[in-house]
Amino acid sequence: LVPGSSNIRDLNRLMNWHFPTKGPKTLSGVIIEHLENLPQEGICLVVSGYKVEVVKVKENKIDLVKVFI
Repeated sequence: LVPGSSNIRDLNRLMNWHFPTKGPKTLSGVIIEHLENLPQEGICLVVSGYKVEVVKVKENKIDLVKVFI
């Protein structure tokens, strides 16, 4: 489980992941850019080869995300 506000570069470095670093700076930004909209809780998608599930949306922000390796 990862906060949506997590910085993409930090996640890539700490977890050895490979999310895109050009464009949005946060995980929630990457998800919103991919979907072109704020998702509802429970939606799953694949971003850069990682299955991602939006666990919690709060006050029009993606609060919590589950990333499947």
